[in-house]
Amino acid sequence: MNPEETCKICAYSEDAAHVPSGGVCHRYPPTMAFAMTPKSGLQPAASAPPPTNYDGWCGEWKKGNLVKVAKILPIKTGGNGGTKT
Repeated sequence: MNPEETCKICAYSEDAAHVPSGGVCHRYPPTMAFAMTPKSGLQPAASAPPPTNYDGWCGEWKKGNLVKVAKILPIKTGGNGGTKT
């Protein structure tokens, strides 16, 4: 492990308030959590990126900064600027 290749300075890492000593990793899709309900049994409960420690290391470190989408706008149906027939 290269000591300079930690989660703190990885392109996939993002600070998260709920992880005091680190953040979350966006290298892979979010992890799905399930909960048991009395009526329906096992059901999806939440989805979130895995938490990481600033000093962590996984072997997939990438130099750079996480690219963030500023705002995702809803798709408008109909009237998308196409030609009328």
